[in-house]
Amino acid sequence: MGTGGITLMNVNDYFKYINMGLPEDIRRLKDAGYYDEAMRLMDIKTARPDTPEELKYCFLAWKEIFRRIPREYSLSKDDLFKQFKKKISDFTEEDFKKEEDDGLLRWIFFKGEKRYFKSSVRTVLKTDLEMAKRAGLDTSDPDDVLNEAIATCKKEGRISKNIRYTHSLKVRDDLFKPGMKVRVHIPIPAECIEQTNIKIESTFPENAVIGKANSEARCVYFEETLNENHEFSVTYSYTFTNVYKDCYNEVGGSSSGEYDPGEEFLAEEGPHIVFSPIIRTLAAKIGEGCRDKGVLAKRVYDYLTLNLKYTFTPNYILLPDIVEDGALFMRGDCGVMALLFITICRCLGVGARWQSSRTMEPTGSGQHDWAEAYLPGFGWVPVDVSYGVAAHRYGNEERRQFYFGNLDPYRMVANSKFQADLEPAKTFFRNDPYDNQDGEIESDISGLREDDIVERGEVIV
Repeated sequence: MGTGGITLMNVNDYFKYINMGLPEDIRRLKDAGYYDEAMRLMDIKTARPDTPEELKYCFLAWKEIFRRIPREYSLSKDDLFKQFKKKISDFTEEDFKKEEDDGLLRWIFFKGEKRYFKSSVRTVLKTDLEMAKRAGLDTSDPDDVLNEAIATCKKEGRISKNIRYTHSLKVRDDLFKPGMKVRVHIPIPAECIEQTNIKIESTFPENAVIGKANSEARCVYFEETLNENHEFSVTYSYTFTNVYKDCYNEVGGSSSGEYDPGEEFLAEEGPHIVFSPIIRTLAAKIGEGCRDKGVLAKRVYDYLTLNLKYTFTPNYILLPDIVEDGALFMRGDCGVMALLFITICRCLGVGARWQSSRTMEPTGSGQHDWAEAYLPGFGWVPVDVSYGVAAHRYGNEERRQFYFGNLDPYRMVANSKFQADLEPAKTFFRNDPYDNQDGEIESDISGLREDDIVERGEVIV
């Protein structure tokens, strides 16, 4: 047993209980942003012998969320309005209200006052092309590299890229203390059908532990007591190949016969992949009158790519209902869109699963998530909803259709499951308990957050 009558378990597993529900008094304090008072009541209820163990785990997860919220929702309305005015000189109160009503300005109550998400301006300038024009930004389709790759893939039937990447993490200098012990995880390519010739060329320091090739969240792992602050790095290379499949136009006609993607890829997977009322409603609307699994998957893809709006999203640890938020607001980033696709597909009896880690374009690397669907006649194929949304935003229908069954070759896959455990498990809360994209560092006293870490990467394609 741990303190307060709580059975010891890995702290990151607490988030599996995030949707146990909160007592009404705590829920009201949470919604109004009085987190200190909410945590005080949680401590009182945790000490009671009749409080279920699972609810105690839920409280611990929420307490970590409360500690992180102020960093992400840091802007008052005046602060955010001033940021918009710097970008768009004629920005008005009416403009602000419109963007807020459209769901592009995420906000919460903090001690009874509205606080806005720190990346709200970035969201509006990415998603609202009229606002981007008023800010003087180029609103033409920026994805020439992707368009060229897609054209090559369709013409030649496949496309491959040899990719080499150096990924480095370091404790921020002002947080470093001589003698501190650190544990570091950095994502690396895992075995999958698209990735071959995977080589871990070097690590620094050299005594790294290389994760199993088929890990669900593959990493290289370091552990060291630091006398001087230095980077931890890995250099790896691999070949990424996409074989062209015209899934968008060729699905259908396979409503009968054996269909077996595996039970785990048809099931709910709480706390986020859950068949809630809104998911069941969307699934019924999208799937009405159809039984063909391939056509159903295509319908889900069409519905999402033609209706979703891209929004930058707080760290997923702050979203207790990732899929619900995406479904109710029809918004989200790449991971929200991937999870929404997976959940609706599974609700319709279509096999779907997670794939993620990074993009690897010649201009640089970034975080990215997408999905896979199990289609009759094709088997498992990739589906990138967020790239489909972007293609639709710029009126590129050919590219939108391509990402139902295909990927560009500028990817690195480290993860095959959402909320997969890291190996070895972290002692403290992960920066991201759900995904494995940028890597993680923890000291001997706490986990480090995203802005506590200096990250560097170099792509050679």
